[in-house]
Amino acid sequence: MNQPSSTSGNSGDSVLKALTTVLHALEPLLDQDRERVIDSVRAYFGRTTPVPTPVSSNDRADTSDARISPAVNVKASSWIQRSGLSLDDIQQVFTLEESNIEIIANKLPSAKRSDRVVDAYVLVGLQSFLQTGSPNFPDSSARSLCIDHGCYDSTNHSKYLSGAKNLFTGSKDLGWKLTQPGFKHGVDIIRKLANRE
Repeated sequence: MNQPSSTSGNSGDSVLKALTTVLHALEPLLDQDRERVIDSVRAYFGRTTPVPTPVSSNDRADTSDARISPAVNVKASSWIQRSGLSLDDIQQVFTLEESNIEIIANKLPSAKRSDRVVDAYVLVGLQSFLQTGSPNFPDSSARSLCIDHGCYDSTNHSKYLSGAKNLFTGSKDLGWKLTQPGFKHGVDIIRKLANRE
């Protein structure tokens, strides 16, 4: 491809305009998709993606933004590390496919049906967070998990959700959002399912 030559007078303006256009195009994408686009553009122009130089453990000031898996959002990876969970713990409960994270737990840890409903909603919130970095999730996904695990009771479902206290907020129509206590409860669920409690 022939690259246009630019004069020094408008070069800065052209670069700024191109950078602004690229940033606006990349902004709505997920981190992993941004990386793919950037790598593709570099390859198109015959540039290779720079390989990071190895850093000794003494030189690592902060590894909190390192992903535990390419499928897991950076924000979620940081949360996993802060929570004391391991990649193995997460993989006992979720598949970590790059394009999709699914709940694979074959049971919910609580004995009471009402508590299993709450566990299901928390797990679906975590599933969304792991994949997107957002703790928001639709009621239909959580309800489907309840059905799959035999804890959906159409007569009492709303009552069971009201027992969630402060683990998630929202509504059936608008969707739900996992709260900080919900994240803490999620850690407990994952530890139980990974046989760490």
